[in-house]
Amino acid sequence: MADYEADYNDDEYDDDSITAEDCWAVISSFFESKGLVSQQLDSFDEFAGTTMQEMVTESGRLILDQNAPQTDDDHDPIVKRRHD
Repeated sequence: MADYEADYNDDEYDDDSITAEDCWAVISSFFESKGLVSQQLDSFDEFAGTTMQEMVTESGRLILDQNAPQTDDDHDPIVKRRHD
């Protein structure tokens, strides 16, 4: 049996050894170091820094459609702006 298997089979690694308090300590520590929005910010940074460039490189051209702001005197309330 490998050393890691012997270590894993020790009694200290019983399924009952992790308590609810242990879980909350880990969760609290995570939020203290990372905050509530770090995952969203990291994801956006990855998209803006890497993924967007990969999309442009793959297709060579992107077309973005945007709803134009409505005004009270618009006869057609749905107006799109196209950026390419």
